[in-house]
Amino acid sequence: MPLKVNPAHRPLDALRGWATSLMRIRSAVGCSYGAGRRRWSVAEGGGGMGAPWPTMLPHADHVLVDEAKICDYLLSATHPVGRFKARVFRSLGYTAESWTRLRDDLLHHGQTGSVQRIERSAYGIKVVISATLKGTNGSARPFRTVWVIPEHPSQAKLVTAFPE
Repeated sequence: MPLKVNPAHRPLDALRGWATSLMRIRSAVGCSYGAGRRRWSVAEGGGGMGAPWPTMLPHADHVLVDEAKICDYLLSATHPVGRFKARVFRSLGYTAESWTRLRDDLLHHGQTGSVQRIERSAYGIKVVISATLKGTNGSARPFRTVWVIPEHPSQAKLVTAFPE
């Protein structure tokens, strides 16, 4: 008797797609962690049709953005590095009280932006995304977000965001 599979429930297909994308990234950056750093950027001619790396963050709908990263770093007026970024985010209308809006906009940034650079680091594969971030007050500014895809688990996390 053949096994019946519910076509609406296909988590293995999603996992296979994510794994394939991750392997393509790791292959593109020469992912042997003992070797020196290797970088790829759009300026070097990558990202076109048939390239072994993605032009967008792979499976951006599965990324993690920590509340602490937004509130205690990107929107913090007292963080030694983040306070300068917080000034820019406030000029776009973002506040710590409505931090979820910035989280959602950064997730959208990762889903719609284009890959500018892929690089291997001690923490995993680093992916730099470029796109325009439109703030809550209607103003917009080009931004870059940096995501890391660790070896285990293979789920991208937001590292930082900064204006171009």
